[in-house]
Amino acid sequence: MTPAATPHVACATAFDALMRQLLGFIAVRFVKNPRLAPYILILWKRLVTATRRMHAAMARIARGRPPRTSTGKPRATPPAKPRPYLPQGFAWLLRELKHEGAIIGAHLETLIAQPEIAAILAANPGAQRILAPIRRALGHGTPRPPRPRTPRAPSPLHEKNPLPAPLMPSRPPPRRKIA
Repeated sequence: MTPAATPHVACATAFDALMRQLLGFIAVRFVKNPRLAPYILILWKRLVTATRRMHAAMARIARGRPPRTSTGKPRATPPAKPRPYLPQGFAWLLRELKHEGAIIGAHLETLIAQPEIAAILAANPGAQRILAPIRRALGHGTPRPPRPRTPRAPSPLHEKNPLPAPLMPSRPPPRRKIA
């Protein structure tokens, strides 16, 4: 089996083609909408980075090396600045791209459903983590579970019976005559 025919290379190549198509759809659709235009460069960078990471993960697996695992050690220096904001809702990109997003999502799910690709992804959790935010944005996979709410201390204004009930007069006050 030649290196070009391995399922690892086929997966990385197909993923690259899908991401290029998705980037084209994003550029065309988002330029027309001033609300979405600021997201073009952020999405471009994240999707290109995801494509590079997928290529690296598949090349590592094809060479017979185990997938990278985290050491669990904290970083020596914290990141300089937070990542730029992107919407986080389930299927948000699908809502903006409409049928083009549905086409890309369906092709991505078809790629993932192939038995040899599914086996590769099952053995490589890093590749699954690369795909997870893209699948979530396109309305596939599982949505993120809601964050658990932290219980707050009760406010003194909302305690049960903080003040005694006001006393009601037995009869209404007399009416005043206005002259």
